[in-house]
Amino acid sequence: MTKNIEEISLSHPKPKSATGKIDSHIGPMASGSFVVKDSEYIKDLLDKASKLYGINMESYGVASAAKICSSPFSNVTWLVTKGVVDYVDNKKKDDWHSYCAFASTKFLIIIINEMLKRDNACAWLENQRKVKILKTSGICLINRMDSFGK
Repeated sequence: MTKNIEEISLSHPKPKSATGKIDSHIGPMASGSFVVKDSEYIKDLLDKASKLYGINMESYGVASAAKICSSPFSNVTWLVTKGVVDYVDNKKKDDWHSYCAFASTKFLIIIINEMLKRDNACAWLENQRKVKILKTSGICLINRMDSFGK
């Protein structure tokens, strides 16, 4: 995955103000129906979930839609990738929006492709297992029929 992240980092122009290395984190992100600007509230969240990598309002809509569209028979699974463009402080600029939108989209495409490869591999293995069971069952059935005929 690190190789993919480096490729993403190199494939889109960064803001002229960019300095240092692009970093990525995979982990939990808090989400809610309102913008969080209260530092005490953020501190409380971090106390409850020390590995929290971000807070995002938009993904709450994705989670809510998935829940509304789910049923007891079909659960809608959801995933959010997020490029962080600011730290919700007075130094907020829009320099990183284009790069972060590109990077998070590209990263999501990579994740989906990896999941599809894994699912296809699992489906292939499952199919091979079924074929093997059918062949084994067929051989057993033939052997039983042969033994009954003798």
